[in-house]
Amino acid sequence: VSDAVYFPNIASTKSVYAQILDATQVKVQALGLSGIAGSSIVQREVPAGRDMTLPGIVIAPQRDAMPSAAGVIGADDVTYGVTVAIFDNDNQSHANIAKYTLWREQIAHAFRNKRLAGVSEVYNCAVTPSEAIGVRDWYANKFVSAFLFQFTARELRT
Repeated sequence: VSDAVYFPNIASTKSVYAQILDATQVKVQALGLSGIAGSSIVQREVPAGRDMTLPGIVIAPQRDAMPSAAGVIGADDVTYGVTVAIFDNDNQSHANIAKYTLWREQIAHAFRNKRLAGVSEVYNCAVTPSEAIGVRDWYANKFVSAFLFQFTARELRT
């Protein structure tokens, strides 16, 4: 078995990171999460749920990594972090737990250990969940739950 060869999308005028954010948004919207309008799945510079229609999802860049020893001859592996955060109003009734855990499950299943369609450089996504329900937010009658996605891309050295 030979090593996989990855070809960069040289026709794109966007950075790999911007392509990852776009593709993540499209993929989450395509899940058709019950109760969340596609227009409420947005990109932001930080994962904050202010000034948006709830329930909603924010996709935001996080820390990236460029380990010097990662990659192969002529190409480097770069890891791009993306936060996917779910926001909703909640009344502490426990009636929404099935809905919230289903959203989390559907999102995680869509990305975990998979390539990212539309971004040829990405060959894996590691999914790290946060707590399923943020306790401080729950006490404030809010639901907040997030994931850190770490997309590994193989990029040619130029």
